[in-house]
Amino acid sequence: MCREPIEFMHINGLKIALTSSVYVPSHDTAILINIVHDVLSKHKKLFQSILVEIGSGTGYVALTIFSKFKHSLYMILIDISPCATLCTWINLKRYFVDCCADVVQCDSASCLRSAISRFISFNPPYIPEEDIRDLSDLAVCGGPDGIEVWRLFYADAVRICKRPCYILFVLSSLQNLEIVFKTVLNTCSSLDVYDCYYFFFESICGAVVRCEDNAKGSCSRD
Repeated sequence: MCREPIEFMHINGLKIALTSSVYVPSHDTAILINIVHDVLSKHKKLFQSILVEIGSGTGYVALTIFSKFKHSLYMILIDISPCATLCTWINLKRYFVDCCADVVQCDSASCLRSAISRFISFNPPYIPEEDIRDLSDLAVCGGPDGIEVWRLFYADAVRICKRPCYILFVLSSLQNLEIVFKTVLNTCSSLDVYDCYYFFFESICGAVVRCEDNAKGSCSRD
């Protein structure tokens, strides 16, 4: 149960409910939105599948999908935080799309059966724990090397992937990218990295993974 007070913030024309522990949409959120919209625009057949977001936060990414694409679609939005799931549900209801999605509180996608979706997206916490004062901040702490949460999300994404499928996520130069790339290319067919933002302390990019078979894949960067 979430015991934090609900506040509201205006983000790009949308009035979004959030609490103090829920991640506020930022540059990395914008990257995820860009690559999600890009892939869905190019592959309309994906709307026939269940769209899954792991770590929904405020539900802002889902709202942009419902706003941009008028297709009949169904989403499962997951977060481990009771406050995040509450905010996601409130925001979907405010914009009358709660009938098109289920909001679930669970750890990663552990609550979903295998091979359920052809489209999975997530923006995992990726800041290494040694760079964070408060390790209880689940919204930003990525564990050692910034990839502990990513490992969990990605493993679940591969498990629930109904091949062929797409797995989309945000990655950061703060993470151990060698392990990220090796893990992806040992499990799926291809990895494209693009739509990057560069800051003085890090770079963040979007990653689009295509999973077709268990063969090792290839990596490209635009």
